[in-house]
Amino acid sequence: MRDPLEEALTLQAKLAELTGALAAEIARPASQRDNDALRRDWAEACRHRPKLASLFRKLRKIKAQQNAGPGLRQPDSHKQQLQETRLLGKRLKLWADVDVLVNRHIDPNPVPLITDRDENISDPALTQIYQALHRLANPNTQAPDAADHGCFADIPMSIQSFELMIQAARRTLLALGRSSDLRFLDVGAGGGTKVFAASRTFDHCDGLEYDAGYAAAAAATLALISPDKPCRIHQGDGLTWTGYDQYDVIYFYRPLRDDDALAKLENRIISLARPGTVVIAPYNTFLDARKGFACAMVEEPLFITGMTQSEADRLRTEAERVGCEPPRRSQSFAFDTGFWEPLLNAASFRL
Repeated sequence: MRDPLEEALTLQAKLAELTGALAAEIARPASQRDNDALRRDWAEACRHRPKLASLFRKLRKIKAQQNAGPGLRQPDSHKQQLQETRLLGKRLKLWADVDVLVNRHIDPNPVPLITDRDENISDPALTQIYQALHRLANPNTQAPDAADHGCFADIPMSIQSFELMIQAARRTLLALGRSSDLRFLDVGAGGGTKVFAASRTFDHCDGLEYDAGYAAAAAATLALISPDKPCRIHQGDGLTWTGYDQYDVIYFYRPLRDDDALAKLENRIISLARPGTVVIAPYNTFLDARKGFACAMVEEPLFITGMTQSEADRLRTEAERVGCEPPRRSQSFAFDTGFWEPLLNAASFRL
């Protein structure tokens, strides 16, 4: 008679192979997925569910018998069996949710990237909280040298509008097949509140700020309210800074007053950013009258570097078939997700 733990581990290894194949298909753009293969491979994975559940019940029965025995020190093999049984139970509980997740990737319906432009339905309480955070994060007045340099003072952005743009940027990156180690930069970060807001969506979030007082306030605020997030503030001049190629998303909201200086900043960001960088510029003069520039509009106010407009249009179509909420990755669970890990890490919809 085979050891049920050995059988369970062997079957889970087989499931990991199947979910790996499913993940590879899900990671492709929606228009290029083989939906018949998705359905077939998922049905094959589900075929093993009853056997795995049966093995789990056997393992639980063995655990109950061991617990009923004399209170002697349990050997390491029993400890391993206990741990694997607990993990298997947690993984089995995810099955129904993963079923929904897989089926959402089969020919998903398109949803516009910017899903709501109506500020009138904004949550007043959320707006008030964000404005209070903005004032608390940076109580400083603008430094004279920053004003002389042509910088705008720290101005709050509507948190609702910012959230819509951030989610659209994330969906665009997922449509490009990029789902991990995503890096965000706010140029003209002020007190750092947008850096903090973006940290819910991206893995690493930084700010670049010319005003030394603003930058110091932002660093202190982020250290206080986001100590577990890799958020940083760089104090420097965006017109001379060289680190733009380190980011997947770059946000700026007209940080300079002078049109010529602003154009220089735009040119520097676009020329140094990597191809495929999402640029968020929510003002209506960005890239005006600069045809042939290596940047195209995905959906106002989102742009992407290194693409033609026809390529950006196709990307928008793909991004519209990505989920509107940040997916839940395997590392966000409090336990080892095992054979579900490939699917969770490739998903573009939320579990």
